[in-house]
Amino acid sequence: MEKIQMKKILLLVALPLLLCACGQSEEKTKQPDLRVNVYSDYWQYCTQEQAQEMTKATDAETMLKAANCWGYLAHQGEDKLDRYERAINGRDLALKVAEAEPDNADAHYLAAYLNGLGAKNNPWEALGLVKLLEKEALRTIELDPTLNKAGPHRMLGSLYLKAPGSPVSVGDYEKSLEQFEKAMAIAPDYYKNRIGYAQSLVANDKFDKGCAELEAVVKDLPPEDQVDPDLLEDITLVKEQCAANK
Repeated sequence: MEKIQMKKILLLVALPLLLCACGQSEEKTKQPDLRVNVYSDYWQYCTQEQAQEMTKATDAETMLKAANCWGYLAHQGEDKLDRYERAINGRDLALKVAEAEPDNADAHYLAAYLNGLGAKNNPWEALGLVKLLEKEALRTIELDPTLNKAGPHRMLGSLYLKAPGSPVSVGDYEKSLEQFEKAMAIAPDYYKNRIGYAQSLVANDKFDKGCAELEAVVKDLPPEDQVDPDLLEDITLVKEQCAANK
């Protein structure tokens, strides 16, 4: 049991697979890294200087642009501590907007996602950040569950799938499947929803349906160099589980 929980704690740090991207070193990136935009669907290219300047703003629109910018930068570079700090910079801005504008779905969504991205880059903080991620994602669902192709449902589905279970954390395979079913109801053709749905089906021992879904979505994937490497690893893992249960 301890080994299983430890494995899930390690998996937890990769939970932003639903949106995450891996980019080149910021210092080497002179032009927008188009792969990042393809992977995440949500971020816009920006520079550290732009993020710092926009962070000084006090209006909600610019603060959210700054949070988005920090999110883009948190995908860049090889220093995980730098990436963690950038993600938390963006999260804190989004939380300020969410506090001032409780019905701002984008603010809650960015806060949830950037919190998860911070956890990915700082495993020691991962378990402590889970509750905030869950809270902000749930609030986003109340406001706009369709945001970023069912992003908040996808986020929670991944969280419940990869986090350790009770009493350590919030992991729950049945809740994961419920969230991915809701994501599929909103955006059934989006490949990230379909991959997560297949994963959660297999985790719930629904191998026939899960493996069939995985086989189908793999045929419809974008070119491999346009798919988040974390997702490719997940696909490989589920394929192995399907092969082992034939």
